[in-house]
This record gives sequence, C-alpha cells and structure tokens, in this order.
Amino acid sequence: MDFEVIMRKSAVCLSFLLLGGTCLAQSPVPAAPVPAAGLSAAAAASNEPDQGWLSAYGHCRNAIRMQEVHTEVDSCRMAVDLAEKAGDKNPKDQVAMLQSYESYGQALLLLGRGPEALAAENKAVDLARTHLTDSDQEYAMPFYWRALVESHFHDGANASTDLGIVEDSYRKAMEKSPRMRMIYRQYLARILRQHAALLDAMGKTTDGDKLRAEATAL
Repeated sequence: MDFEVIMRKSAVCLSFLLLGGTCLAQSPVPAAPVPAAGLSAAAAASNEPDQGWLSAYGHCRNAIRMQEVHTEVDSCRMAVDLAEKAGDKNPKDQVAMLQSYESYGQALLLLGRGPEALAAENKAVDLARTHLTDSDQEYAMPFYWRALVESHFHDGANASTDLGIVEDSYRKAMEKSPRMRMIYRQYLARILRQHAALLDAMGKTTDGDKLRAEATAL
C-alpha cells in the first residue's frame, strides 16, 4: 500500500483518538487531557485563553474532526490571527499559537492545499522548538502533523524522521509525567504502529518490526 494512503488513514484515525473519540474497533481513549487540545500544567496554570480564540479554535477542531473543513477553514485562519494578535509572551499564548497553526495546517491538508499546509505545520514546529522542551506533551504533535503533510508530497524519509521525533518526545513525556504515563503509552503505541506501516511501505520492514515490537511491549 502506498505510504501516503497509510498516513492519510492514520491521520483520520489519530485525529479522532486525540479528540477523545474512537477509531474503528479500538476502544475509546479514557477521559483525560489529550495532546491535540490539552494544555500542559504550565500553560493550564496561566489565565484562560481569550474567548474569541476559544470559539474560533473550537469550530476549527470540530470541523477537522467531522472532516467538514470547507465550511470552517475561515475559523481556523481566525484562530491563527487571534493567536498572533495575543502574542507569545506566556505559556498559555504560546500553546494557543502553536495549536492554531497546527490545526490550520490540518485543515489546509484536508482541503488539498499541500504547500500552505506544510508552511503552517513548519510554523507550528518552529514554535514548539522555540517555546517547549521535547518532554512537553504539546511538543510532539506538530511533528506528527507535519509528517502527514510530508507524506502528501511522497516524502517518506522526512515523514519517518518527524515520526521518530514524535516517538522520542512521548518517551520523555512518559518519564516526566508518570501520572499521564498510561495515556501517553497508548498514543505512543499507536504512533509506533503507524510509523511501522510507513516503513513497511518504504521497504524497511526490519525497522518497522522493531517499532511494532516496542509498541507491543508498552
């Protein structure tokens, strides 16, 4: 199977999982803060995000979950604009800006606007590198969504590299936040299996088997 098909199917599946839904025959993710929308302890301790941003971001995330972004892509763009207006001087605003670009990139990819999606995800990755450490839960996901865009361009090598960064970040987050270990372990296992499928499609079955073994051992 073409790795783009694998990654696109994985994107739809994981987006539902990260938003607290179900994926095919898998069990629902337990109710807990999730990487796609939750804030780290540092960010959550700050003031609540602006209500205008919350509304725009909420509409954007729901549209992505329902795969109806053609009706709400403006909300995704508005979330970016509002986050940029708020700036990035505190953890709350930094995470809001990162998540806005991340979601905007997802929406653009679903609309088939690949180059714009890649630009948005590159911005999210830059924000993660600037404001977060690789053991923060928010750090991993911009790299995951960028991998999806890279697969759109049949760039399996860079997609695999980004998925490796995601996996390393989750391993460190599990050590940093033991109370979230069970949740992070579930996400890591699923991403490892998605990465393994990508490697299979690239003819790197041995490497894929190693990731599947790790996922099984979690």
